[in-house]
Amino acid sequence: MSVNTGRILQKFQEWEQHRFKYIVPGVRQTGSKMDKLNLQLYWHNYCIIKENERLRKKAQQLNQENQALLSELRQKLAKKGRSNPDQGPCLCSTSNPNYNQPHKP
Repeated sequence: MSVNTGRILQKFQEWEQHRFKYIVPGVRQTGSKMDKLNLQLYWHNYCIIKENERLRKKAQQLNQENQALLSELRQKLAKKGRSNPDQGPCLCSTSNPNYNQPHKP
């Protein structure tokens, strides 16, 4: 999802500069309460989207690291397994935390 961050930031900064007009009694309001609420929700949504993007990138990075470590472990076990092929755990990568690895009889 593409977000025009400059426009959003500009709108929020404009609102921040004039926010006292919304909360100080007796001061003429430059916008309606609905405009204020809309801008607050818009900014909150923007922050959530940015945090989601950050977490998605972190999850991708962790997944890549996990795959690299798993590959390295498989290679090490394959070298050891040549001398004794019946021993060794079943290694598989999954994103499902409830996945149960099959056991050898």
